[in-house]
Amino acid sequence: MGYHSLNNRETPFGFVFTDFLENWTVTFSHEFLEMIVDPIANILVPGPDPRHPDALALHAYEVCDAVERFSYSIDNIEVSNFVTPNYFVQGEPLGTRNDFLGVGVESFGITEGSHIAYLDLVSGQWETEIGEARRQSALEKARIDAMRCKERYRPSSDELNSILLSCKKIYKGMDQIEGVTRRDRYRSCASKIDRMIETHQLVQEPSQKVNLQRPARH
Repeated sequence: MGYHSLNNRETPFGFVFTDFLENWTVTFSHEFLEMIVDPIANILVPGPDPRHPDALALHAYEVCDAVERFSYSIDNIEVSNFVTPNYFVQGEPLGTRNDFLGVGVESFGITEGSHIAYLDLVSGQWETEIGEARRQSALEKARIDAMRCKERYRPSSDELNSILLSCKKIYKGMDQIEGVTRRDRYRSCASKIDRMIETHQLVQEPSQKVNLQRPARH
């Protein structure tokens, strides 16, 4: 479990919860790579909507999410697979690959058990799509399974928030973190704004109101 975002001073930061991970180095490299590519987590790429391929969605520029169930070893240390720039371009030109290990992920696609986050342009909401199994030959399946992370799965949103709550009770400096996924964080932020409006914290006092009327001409 891990993620990266911005703190209240708009400084990039990331967390890796080693207490809940057996192969935490894979998660560490995952977050590290994504912080290098998009440190302030604000790059979006137009691409097909996973649910409606003819429609357009804005995909988060995350370089490990779509292939996060695969890893490889560097000096006996397991690190995460990652996508190449070709992944964020529609089409599959000959002689190119969409990820480092070559597990066969399509452009804007998702490997089984991995996930992608995208902005639905109709609803204006962040959505998460989980990859499903696809047809493949026995030889191809054996090749890909050899690169798959062992005992690694993506927890549900409720599990992630439960783990986050446990960590808040143990570690300092996590009070401002309201969720692990983008959707949960944005929902929490929206709820806070709603509560502030309801309690009139955003309503200016009459003495603070600015007169926007044009002065009368003489």
